[in-house]
Amino acid sequence: MVGGVLATLQAEEIEKITGIKPHKGILNIPGQLDKGDDKIIDNLPLTIPF
Repeated sequence: MVGGVLATLQAEEIEKITGIKPHKGILNIPGQLDKGDDKIIDNLPLTIPF
């Protein structure tokens, strides 16, 4: 998983290595990642995946 400041500051390097283009910047508008999704990603609580 890649996120936070790293995804913005090293987006080109991440894309070159993984082939995945990270989203740069904040996610404070509903539907930025998934059209029709009304969640504001930046307002969701942080969780630790197990």
